Amino acid sequence: MQNPLTTNFPPTTLTQVLLLAAAGCGALAAQIPFGSALMSSTNNSAPMEGLLLVDRAGNATPITGTLVSGFPNRNIPAVLIDPWDGRIWIGGPGFTTTRLHRADIMGSALANATQAAIINAGSGSQAIALDLSGNAIVATDQAMSPFGGPNFGGGLFAVHRHTGAVTRLIGGTFNWPFGHYGAVNAVVTDDSGNLWFAVTNDGTIPGRIYRLAPGTNGDYAGTPTLAFAVPSPTSAGNVSSIDWAPARGSRPERLWFLTGGPVGQAVGYFENGVVQFVPGVGVHSAIEHDAVTDDLWLLSPGTDPDEVRLMNHAGTVTTVALVPPNGVNGTPASIDVHDGEIARTLMVPQFVPTSGPFDLEICTTCPPGHLGGVVMVQPASGTFVLGIAGVDGRIRTRLTGVQFPRGTPGVITLRSACFDPATAALSIGDPVVWPRN
Repeated sequence: MQNPLTTNFPPTTLTQVLLLAAAGCGALAAQIPFGSALMSSTNNSAPMEGLLLVDRAGNATPITGTLVSGFPNRNIPAVLIDPWDGRIWIGGPGFTTTRLHRADIMGSALANATQAAIINAGSGSQAIALDLSGNAIVATDQAMSPFGGPNFGGGLFAVHRHTGAVTRLIGGTFNWPFGHYGAVNAVVTDDSGNLWFAVTNDGTIPGRIYRLAPGTNGDYAGTPTLAFAVPSPTSAGNVSSIDWAPARGSRPERLWFLTGGPVGQAVGYFENGVVQFVPGVGVHSAIEHDAVTDDLWLLSPGTDPDEVRLMNHAGTVTTVALVPPNGVNGTPASIDVHDGEIARTLMVPQFVPTSGPFDLEICTTCPPGHLGGVVMVQPASGTFVLGIAGVDGRIRTRLTGVQFPRGTPGVITLRSACFDPATAALSIGDPVVWPRN
């Protein structure tokens, strides 16, 4: 998490700027409330249509509107909250294609749903991540296609944030780690832009997790490296879900994973080159690290009702909510939490494109009702965005059609701040240098 720091801006000056901005600012359209999680499930029955909003107090709200927004069969295998604009990415099921949608959550209803892309491979999305340019990275299952060829088999696909252009990263006949067709069950991005992804298997070989590093321009044209194979007692089980937890205090970074299959189910993590299992926490289908509270959300499938749970790094599990609150549920599939860190500066793309204009999105997160902004502190001073945080906490702007030669105007440094008008407390985030290339 970002720590409040002292900047070369006098706090009183920054506070005055934020206060002056308050008169002309308003909350953005409601999205997912700050600190809440959104889960998806498949094969649902009423009142569930595939999405459920859950908060830490145990309030569980089924999201309506999916049946008229492109998901008539109540199946949503993957969902992701976009940290820059608050919209959600929804991965649909498929047979020989995978469809990716974007939408808003307005209260308890899905709104403004649009199709972002069609991936002509795979039989449905298994997981979604975002790269350092804000593009969706979609993990797909094997396609049940009689045609074979490069469109047969799952893998990893990049979907451009604005154009919807699809680029195969892993799978088919291209760059496949095992040298044959297969499926990717899970994917996540760390703060350095590395893609971590889990490759499924037929139950006879260990579940394996690979890492693919970004190139100097933010692409993924390189070759993935094997990070680790899940050892016994679950070596023959598929890795069903993964998430990355950054280092905190004395704890190093961890890659958490869930496994399932004929040998058994387990929760574990990969830290400093060693795999550790967390005993006695039960069977789960999805795991999600919360960057604000530094704990983990879990989905527990089983006899209805299913459960949304929380777990700390020591393995202590508590039940948050039942899924659904009433009625019969399908199979919990994925979960993502709105865990924007206070006064953290987010920008996409973090790499200047090689050619053509691009849209630059700038965002920070403050507690609802607080004043916030993003300013440039080097090589000159200037303000990118100021506002009052609404229910989702985001304060953001989007600059369209930005175009300048790479290397110009050079590197700039930005910082974000949040001001609590009730207590006059000022939180200032760590500096962020842009661009990466």
